[in-house]
Parts: sequence; structure tokens; C-alpha cells
Amino acid sequence: MLERLSKIQPGKPAPDFTLPDNNGKDFKLSSLRGKVVLMDFWGSWCGPCIASIPSLKEIYNEYKSKGFEILGIANDEKEPWLNALKKYDIPWESVPYEASSESNPEDVIALYAIYHYPTTILIDRNGIIVAKDLHDEELEEKIKEIL
Repeated sequence: MLERLSKIQPGKPAPDFTLPDNNGKDFKLSSLRGKVVLMDFWGSWCGPCIASIPSLKEIYNEYKSKGFEILGIANDEKEPWLNALKKYDIPWESVPYEASSESNPEDVIALYAIYHYPTTILIDRNGIIVAKDLHDEELEEKIKEIL
């Protein structure tokens, strides 16, 4: 665990991964290179994750045109994940991660040492991790600083 954590600290390159999107097409984290990216590890079953959506929407709407993107990585089965995307009208890119699924080529949760939800990881335009577990005002201030 310590070795994994050491690889995902601020200043380190964000490990790339590929997961299938809701159409079954491969989505690579590196496809967002050139943008400031917030990886939001969440689940439709997670109360604090759902509670954070309105704040994330405000930040997303404010900074999307300036090169900011959110990548939601949902620890969910496909149906609850798709239902949550519709119910909460989530506008950003999102991919499901079924922890028990053999269809996922990489263990993204282990790769990023995710042990609680929601977990956020902010990445700069060059793919370098800038901060972890920022929310609301702290997150917005850091995004302004990077952009």
C-alpha cells in the first residue's frame, strides 16, 4: 500500500489507464492530456458522493471552457451507474469500474490506492498530480491557480 501511495502523490505523473465507457469503447485517461482534470472516484450508492454533485457541477460549468474536465470513475455496476448519470444529470465524462468484473483490464482502484469515497485527484495539463481530496472552495481555488 505504501508503494502504491508513493506513486500517486502530488508531483508524480498520473498513471494512465483504460476503461470502457458506457458504449463499450475504450476510454484512456491520457486522452484528456492538455486539460486540467479532476478524477472523481465515486459510486451511486455513496451518500457523500451524491451530495458533492451540485458543487462539482458549479465548478465544471464555470471552468470547462477554460480547459477543465472532470472524469468520474464510478465503483458501480453498469445499470446503477447509468441511472445515476441520468438522475443527477451528470454532464462530464464518466466510466464505470466494477470491482468484481473481469472485463476491466486494469485495477484502477488499486492503481490509485482508493480506500474511501469520494476521492478526488487533480491533474495538471501535463498529466502531473497536483492535489488530492480537495472539495468545494479548496478545489475551486486550486483549479483557478492551475488554469
